Amino acid sequence: GAGDQNSASTGAGVVYEGYASVSMGAAGNANAFLEYPFRDPEGKNMIVNHAIYGKWQIEGHQAGAAGVFRWFRDEIAALEKHQASEAGRNVYDILNENISKVPAGAKGLLFLPYLASATAPRWNINARGTLAGLSFGHDRWCMARAFLEGITLEMKDILTAMINSGVKIEHIRIMGGATKSPLWNQIQADIYGLEVSTLKVADAAVMGAAVMGGTGVGLFEDIRQGVEKMVKTDKKYIPDPGNTKIYSELYYIYCRLYESLEEKGIFNDLSEIQARY
Repeated sequence: GAGDQNSASTGAGVVYEGYASVSMGAAGNANAFLEYPFRDPEGKNMIVNHAIYGKWQIEGHQAGAAGVFRWFRDEIAALEKHQASEAGRNVYDILNENISKVPAGAKGLLFLPYLASATAPRWNINARGTLAGLSFGHDRWCMARAFLEGITLEMKDILTAMINSGVKIEHIRIMGGATKSPLWNQIQADIYGLEVSTLKVADAAVMGAAVMGGTGVGLFEDIRQGVEKMVKTDKKYIPDPGNTKIYSELYYIYCRLYESLEEKGIFNDLSEIQARY
C-alpha cells in the first residue's frame, strides 16, 4: 500500500532517479524519486518512503494551486462563467482563449498565490495572496495570466528547494485537472525550464494503485515492471527559451517580493487584522 502521493508518483512513472511529478489540482504537489533518504538541511520539503520497497521520495505540498485559479473563475470571471453556462461551453476554454493573448510575464504583473497560506518550501501560515505591479496598462486577462504564472512560480520554488538540497530533476510528469489546459502546460514547461509530459491516464494516483495491486497479485515482477507496462505519457511540452528567460527574471523578483513582505512583518500584520475584523 501507499499514501496518495506515493501512489500518484508511481502512477506518473516516477520510479527512477532524475524523475519528478507535479500535480496541479485543488492543491498542488511535487514529488521526486530518491535512491536513498537524507535529511533536508533546511527542512523545506518532506522525505518519505516510496511505493518501491527500500526507495524514497521527496515531497513538497502547495496549498491552493488550481484551487486558486478556481477562485479567480468564481470571483473575477463570473461573467464568463455565466456566458459559458448559457452557451454550453467550458468556462476554462473561454478563460484560456483570452489569457493566451497576453504575453508571457503578464506585462510585469506578479502574483503570490497564498490564498490558503504558504506551505512548502516557505511554511508561513500568515502568508497572503499578493498582486504586485498592477497599473492602468493591465486588464483582467493580465491578472488571469499572472494567477497561472504565480501558481506555477510557487511550484518552481518547491522544485528549486529540492534541487538545492541535492535532488536530481531532469524529467517532469505533470498531472491533475490543470493539465486539461495546453496553455498552462506550456507555462509550466517555460517556468521550470524543462520538458514536461502529460499522462495518458491523468489520474495518476488511481494508476499507481493499479500498478501496486497488479504487483501484489503477481501480474508484474515488481513496481517498475508494472510502470513500464501500464504508465504511458501523452503530450510533451518543450520550454520556449525566450519565455524561460522572462520567467527566470520574474522568479528572482518573486522570491524578493515574498522575502520583503515576510521580513517587514506585512503578512503577519495583515493576518492579525483579518483575524480581528
